[in-house]
Formats: sequence, C-alpha cells, structure tokens
Amino acid sequence: YRWQELDTVKNNETHTVNADRTKTIIHNEITKVHIDRTEDVFGKHTETIKGNRNVKVTKGDQLLTVEKGIREVTVKTGTSTETVEKDISITSISGAIHLTAKTQITLTVGKSSLTMNSDGSITLNGPTHLALNPQ
Repeated sequence: YRWQELDTVKNNETHTVNADRTKTIIHNEITKVHIDRTEDVFGKHTETIKGNRNVKVTKGDQLLTVEKGIREVTVKTGTSTETVEKDISITSISGAIHLTAKTQITLTVGKSSLTMNSDGSITLNGPTHLALNPQ
C-alpha cells in the first residue's frame, strides 16, 4: 500500500481542528522549517521516545525557563555528564545548594583536590602550601 499526497501552498495556510486529532506515521517523518517555528500548548505536553533523542543548536542559544514549578532530570540507568568549554555558574538566589553522593565527592582544580568519602574521611591534596584564613 503506497499513498502519496503532494500539495504546494504559495500563501498563508491555516488548519483548525475543533475536536481530537490523532496522527499515525508508519515509517519516518521529516519536517523542514526554513524560517522560524513556534508551538503553543495550553495544557500538558508529553513526549515518549523509544530510542535516542538528540537536540543540536548549531548557532545561537538554548534557553529553558520554568516560570512556576520544579525542574527535575532523572537518569534511571546510566550516567550523566555535562561538558562546557568555558565557565559554569550555579546560583541559588534565595536558598542553598546541596550536593549528595553515596560514595564520594571530589573537587579538582589543577594540581589540587578535595575528596570526601562516605566513611567520613576527607583528603586534601595539592602543593605543600595550605592557607587557613579564619575570620
């Protein structure tokens, strides 16, 4: 079974569906938008993907804003890695920042490192100079 529809629209086009709409694609779908694309969802937006998801911004910024609520990222099996070529800033404007690990947390800068282990031991490695500046 092969079905093909070709439709060229030279002016603006609007589609309004005043009921539910279900779209099923048996094979692949490719969408190309040559200028801008905007989506407005006035309810929940849910996506379920079986396979990889890859988002690439080739020029410009990627911004994510949660105006009210929480942002949570969960990796159920595997690891999480974030690599940035320059600086990373994390700021809590009105609260605290907590880092929790089951076995170990290590902070490394150049030849210096601070390691905290689950057994309570804390190891500070680096040059022989250690400065403690109590206020």
